[in-house]
Amino acid sequence: MSQIVAGNFPNKAQADSAIQALLSAGIGAAHICTFRVNPADQPATFPIGGDEYAFPVATEAGSGALSGADIGSVVGLGAGVLVAVEAPLALERAFAADVLKQRGARNVEETEGVWEDGSWVDFDATPEKPANERS
Repeated sequence: MSQIVAGNFPNKAQADSAIQALLSAGIGAAHICTFRVNPADQPATFPIGGDEYAFPVATEAGSGALSGADIGSVVGLGAGVLVAVEAPLALERAFAADVLKQRGARNVEETEGVWEDGSWVDFDATPEKPANERS
């Protein structure tokens, strides 16, 4: 499992700004990914919770398909753009969290997940259903 820092941004411009700051600071593109999170009441075209697999900037910042860990509950995921950074060392995680916060992330949290080929492959933007709604 990889150590991941993730921040939820209200818009793409702020997420892009954070990505550029991370890249400028020397974080490799293969350690950054980003994607859209739809509002809870908006149907998604793709199972990952968006109508695109990734934003165009994701190509610059580490491309890839994204799917599932528990970040939805960890980051208090609301609609917006989530930027995730793979950061194995505590100092790297602290730095990434600071950059995300300084660039306007609404929530920044640390979690674990599977990171492969520049993507957080087990991400799931779908909030867990309450126990009484599970089948």
